[in-house]
Amino acid sequence: MADYFEVASIPATGAALSSAVIRAEFASIATAFTKVAAYTGNGGKIIAINAGETAQEALTTTGTGSAVRATSPTLVTPLLGTPTSGTLTNCTGLPVSTGISGLGSGVATLLATPSSANLLAAITDETGSGALVFGTAPTISSATLVTPALGTPASGVLTNCTGTAAGLTAGAVALGGVTGFGSNVATFLATPTSANLAAAVTNETGSGALVFGTSPTLTTPTVSGTITASGTGVLFSRTGTSTAYQAFEIGNTSGYFIYGVEGSSAGQIVTGSSAYDAVLAGSNGISFSADAGTTLHARLSSSGLDVVGALSAGTPIASTSGGTGNGYTKFSGPASTEKTFTLPNASATVAVLNQVQAYSKAQSGTPVALTSSGASIAVDLSLGNNFTHSMGENTTLASPSNPVAGQSGVIVVTQHPSAPKTLAYNSFWKFAGGTVPSLTATNSAVDVFTYYVESATRATCSLVADVK
Repeated sequence: MADYFEVASIPATGAALSSAVIRAEFASIATAFTKVAAYTGNGGKIIAINAGETAQEALTTTGTGSAVRATSPTLVTPLLGTPTSGTLTNCTGLPVSTGISGLGSGVATLLATPSSANLLAAITDETGSGALVFGTAPTISSATLVTPALGTPASGVLTNCTGTAAGLTAGAVALGGVTGFGSNVATFLATPTSANLAAAVTNETGSGALVFGTSPTLTTPTVSGTITASGTGVLFSRTGTSTAYQAFEIGNTSGYFIYGVEGSSAGQIVTGSSAYDAVLAGSNGISFSADAGTTLHARLSSSGLDVVGALSAGTPIASTSGGTGNGYTKFSGPASTEKTFTLPNASATVAVLNQVQAYSKAQSGTPVALTSSGASIAVDLSLGNNFTHSMGENTTLASPSNPVAGQSGVIVVTQHPSAPKTLAYNSFWKFAGGTVPSLTATNSAVDVFTYYVESATRATCSLVADVK
């Protein structure tokens, strides 16, 4: 009872008690009764010690039956609410239709009654209908299967099947079980020889062995249309004892023939009844002559294409579009790089270096801008005749590179816009009386410097000052 009240003092047996001692003991007992749960209003509740262990408390209960303790209790039809956690390993009796949430339409019915029809009702992207199919010995009616691996069917009728049999191996299907072959095709498939292929094909031409692309041997073929041959060379020949024989024919009897001696460098090209020698090798390259002699009409060699002999330089050659032209045209130059000549898109005379020219149109070149670096203006006279320069510092016009006697031109000099600069000249540039002129010392002034190159070491110059 010490948890409920404490005795203030215990009097001796037979001792007289004062009213104060008695009152103190009753007060302690009264205080103890305040810690005991009351009967009134707590009917059917469980009495327990509160969490502070200072008094009793009445706990509200639910359901009926025995009190429940933590270890191995038996609950009869309890309402568990929403447990924070739990393990249902040994639970039974969970109703599928109402006890499982999140199932798709028809899935609960399938789980309760797993039939083919109920599976079909639950699946949303099926193809076909009927009973569920398993892998061993199924019976399938009018099904469309996409790339299935059928294994080895016990039987089957492939009358309406399409596609290829690329995956079939030898012996997997007996030829007698395949219908629809053309005449002799089954024989060719069983014994694939050239003769059996020829017997099976109905629109072939020629006879003999089947021809493949690499190094075939063709016997007296007739080829129509255009022949395209490639490689290091194309050789046509025939057996015979003649030292000059026909190698092949292009066209008909009025067309072109090439024939010659086997193993030699000479051959013949025949047009109708006229013959022209064709030298196919040698220092002269490829050349043609009027007859079996040595007078050449045209020659194509490493030096270029020229026309010599009977058609000498200057002899007119008829043009297919009318008119005549010069009979000798020859280009020469270094063979290390390709050269391009651009001609005008009009009838015109092309200027040459060693002839007097009379131009009917103006000739011009874009002025080259010069810059000053380290108080020196570099001039490359191979870039043009006329130049420009804007003064940015006190500087010197340096000795030019690539001067050629006879070249002339101008350098237009524009003064600094806010602080005029000075221009000195290398000794290459010569002025009248040896007096070197000064630039106009006015903001943005324009002076025109003219020059004429006399030699690789000097040029005669003048300065037209303050051009406005």
